[in-house]
Amino acid sequence: MASNPDEPTYEAFYSRAHDYSELLISEAAKIKTFCQVLERIVKDSQLPVAEALFEDAYNLQETVRACFWPEAAYRMVHEVPLDGASQVDDAFNRERWHPYDEDTWQKFKAEIAARSQPLLKEIRLTMDFLPDYEYNPLLQNIRTRLRDSIQAMDSKLQA
Repeated sequence: MASNPDEPTYEAFYSRAHDYSELLISEAAKIKTFCQVLERIVKDSQLPVAEALFEDAYNLQETVRACFWPEAAYRMVHEVPLDGASQVDDAFNRERWHPYDEDTWQKFKAEIAARSQPLLKEIRLTMDFLPDYEYNPLLQNIRTRLRDSIQAMDSKLQA
């Protein structure tokens, strides 16, 4: 029996999810990088806020990754060999994304937003405790770019 060519497939859904993951993970990586640079620059000032920002940004990136590939993300965080992780994630995703339709896609995006938004909010709140850095144009620039990246990720989560 031939399958219906209009019927949604796992492969098409996975391709869409993979493209979306690249968008979100790259934005989360930018946020993490800006926080890491900020932390390193102000490290001598013993500003714990910068360290907290980096931790939140790291958690954001790993949370987003875990939404798409939970087994691989777990193994990366816990430094366990990745052998077989892709097969575990593939089997898990096949089941949870079935029937691979638009309703499932919207639910999946809502899940990612629900898991990511609290971390973005925490990063925004923590940024409010940073000094203005009026004396340092580099730090002002990093802070501005960090805010822009947070806004861009918000937009991608809501698209």
